[in-house]
Amino acid sequence: MQGSKTILVIGTGTIGYELIRRLAWAANYSDHPYFDWKEIIFHKNQPLQANLPRIKRLLQQGDAVAKISLAVDADKRKEFEALGYTPTYTLDEALGKADLVFDATGKGLANKHHYLQYQDKVFVGQGSDFKKDKKFGLLLVGGINDNQVHFQLLQGERFFVVGSCNAHMLGRGMRVISSVFGSPFGGDISVEATILRRSDDLNKRMIATSFSFSAPDPKYLREGTYHAHNVIEAFNSIGIGDLDFRTKSGKLMDPYMHVVFWRVEVTRVDWADKWFDDTFENTFREQLVNDPWCSLTWENYANVVFTDLRHRQGPKAIRWLEPDRGFMQAVFYLPSLQVIKKKKRIVVEFQTFTPQDANVIWSNLEMAAMVRVRENFDPKVFLELTRPMLEPKEI
Repeated sequence: MQGSKTILVIGTGTIGYELIRRLAWAANYSDHPYFDWKEIIFHKNQPLQANLPRIKRLLQQGDAVAKISLAVDADKRKEFEALGYTPTYTLDEALGKADLVFDATGKGLANKHHYLQYQDKVFVGQGSDFKKDKKFGLLLVGGINDNQVHFQLLQGERFFVVGSCNAHMLGRGMRVISSVFGSPFGGDISVEATILRRSDDLNKRMIATSFSFSAPDPKYLREGTYHAHNVIEAFNSIGIGDLDFRTKSGKLMDPYMHVVFWRVEVTRVDWADKWFDDTFENTFREQLVNDPWCSLTWENYANVVFTDLRHRQGPKAIRWLEPDRGFMQAVFYLPSLQVIKKKKRIVVEFQTFTPQDANVIWSNLEMAAMVRVRENFDPKVFLELTRPMLEPKEI
């Protein structure tokens, strides 16, 4: 496997399309062994005339270093060719050639029975493929349990899931809370997060026309939603248990960004005076500045933050590292930070934006690097290599 150099991405939607582009750019322009891939194959399911320009753009991402190829189902090949597509492989041929397969369809678990016949490959599903009753593989939340996932890869594990955009954002929020308070995992701190989700991805045709609540799921009585369950699982995998963390959610008509309202209750009375002064805000901000996966904003409109994320450039404008969307895990709205002193506890409240159309791409790239170099992978080296993607600190 150390000599493997072919990736297959199944699906060209919100995650798949951007992942294909980034893998191609990284292979062509990074000049780093982490991305020494020679061919990126992607699979398209339906032969649609409307999608042809997007597919042509993907095929044009390659050059002399990395080849970009299209795979389709064997029984649909003639339909694709009749519309002007140029497939190189059937799906089965691509699966046979690939060393690493990203299933970005949201149907990874349904496809897993087919993947099991390929014994020498690594398969990576996406966020919706990790729930209590639906686990495609081991969960990766970049910057939280990278080392444990890397260890399991070296032990021979072949199936993984990159957590959802909200799992990344919520996990980052919990990590920041841990940094500020020392540890929120000992029973003295409880955290609740209310997620207001955007209507759908911008490239989808259906946009919600009214606000809607998410009905309680009896499978998640303790956690509230599967988002909290995923965060708890990620921390459990690195030996941190007993998180008092619960989420609830609703869906907005807004098509731009998810937003989250955080409430942290600290029941240690001796902390009340310590954290109820100006030093708390400074401490909190310092942790955000020091956290490479966090950005800060003083802007309270989701559409403005969303637009600014797509009109920024990295310090050197290196193509494969170009931060043309929100690759950081969370954007903290600083004016929302409040510390409320109660009789026997303090309450800390703040709000965050979720850069949901891209913050999981970083972790998918990390997974690709892990598989490419195996024993020689180092999460710290990967972070420093890709840090320009996570900039700027202020939006």
